[in-house]
Amino acid sequence: MLLDTTEILACPACGPPNGLIVLVDEATGRRVRRGVLGCPMCAGRFPIDEGHAVLGDLILEDRAAEPEHRGGSELTLMVAALGDLAATIGPVLLDPGLEVDARRLNDLAPGVELVSLRSPDPAVPVPTPRLPVLDRSFAAAATRADGPYEVSELRRVVRPGGRVLVFGGAVSESWIQTPGWQLVASDDRVIVLARED
Repeated sequence: MLLDTTEILACPACGPPNGLIVLVDEATGRRVRRGVLGCPMCAGRFPIDEGHAVLGDLILEDRAAEPEHRGGSELTLMVAALGDLAATIGPVLLDPGLEVDARRLNDLAPGVELVSLRSPDPAVPVPTPRLPVLDRSFAAAATRADGPYEVSELRRVVRPGGRVLVFGGAVSESWIQTPGWQLVASDDRVIVLARED
């Protein structure tokens, strides 16, 4: 995981705004391969192994470490273009169910770091109500209409001006009518919302 990504993480036990401190055991450049994230409030310790952090009931994945051709190129292009990521710098939250080619996306948007939060057991959904990240941390987010993230959580973790892409079918009216969102685009494949404040 990119060292900069550790700066947006919150303690899963204490929750935001309590950030974590990283202790690096092994790194390649600015990517932490092994280490520990620690909470100065509760003394919780969360391991980093193979670039992935285990944050209680969630695993934060460094999507840049994936094999080259994991996902579809059309979806990858849509995420880059509709997310307005070409000139974006910072982390992007990606639904673990979206098959995006992380390396291809990094070619299209070199300032972006893709991260996913998933449950250690694929049969268990991501436990939200609160993701273990600080407020306004992500430059953008991409999820499925039936994905694991709640609209209120995406609004909390996406920066003002950041976009949220919702793929795959109808989205409830609560997504579109939530205060603070602007509808940017919509068709039968994706709805694009921008955080206003």
